[in-house]
Order: sequence, then structure tokens, then C-alpha cells
Amino acid sequence: DCVVIDGGYTLFLDSVIANNPHLAKQSLVCPIRKQCGSELSSHEAKYNSVLGSFRSAIESTFGEIGHLFQRFNGKSVIRVADMDTYTVQFKLPCVLYNMKKFVALGNIQTAEHHTFWMQPSFDF
Repeated sequence: DCVVIDGGYTLFLDSVIANNPHLAKQSLVCPIRKQCGSELSSHEAKYNSVLGSFRSAIESTFGEIGHLFQRFNGKSVIRVADMDTYTVQFKLPCVLYNMKKFVALGNIQTAEHHTFWMQPSFDF
């Protein structure tokens, strides 16, 4: 697994890793910081560009999930008794979002009842 982090957090990596047994420096990826008085090499600039595009695509996906499922739009307060409950609740929108994408990619016809979960009143 890999976690992409913003370049500003690199100053805090050691303390974040020390407080989380599931993280290691090898599992974190961040943009290459430009040193004062020098430019990034073409390879470093390309790396940052590709990483930025990757991050943008991920943020777009979370935005689409938040648009389809108001519970996960970043504006809703979510209270659950344990993380397992939240994990299951979040996996369902991820699976449904992926199904929606594959249906569109495969140009698969759907019946109305197949899209009930996309209605604003849907509550899972």
C-alpha cells in the first residue's frame, strides 16, 4: 500500500510514523521539494507532474463519491461506534461507484431499479 501526502507534511513525517505502527517511510510518497537557488531536474518535474495528476484523480473520485452519497461528502458529521462499521459503510459506496463506472465503460443498459441507490434519498 502507498499513501500520497502533501509536500508540506514532510517536516512531520518522523513523528507521524512514530505514532502509527501501520506506516513506514517506504509506504509514503510526496512531491519532490525544490531546493532554494536550484531548479528541479526534468525528471523531478515530471515526477511531480505525474504525482499531482494522480492526486487530482483521487480527489476527483472522492468528490464524485461525496456527490453520490451525501454521507461521505466531507460536510456531514459521521459518528460510528467503531471503525469497522465506518469501513463497511464506506466500502459500499466505493463498490457502487466502481459498478457505475464499469456500466458506463461497457455501455451496459440498466433498468430504473438498478439506479435507486443514486437517488438523493437513498439511505444505506
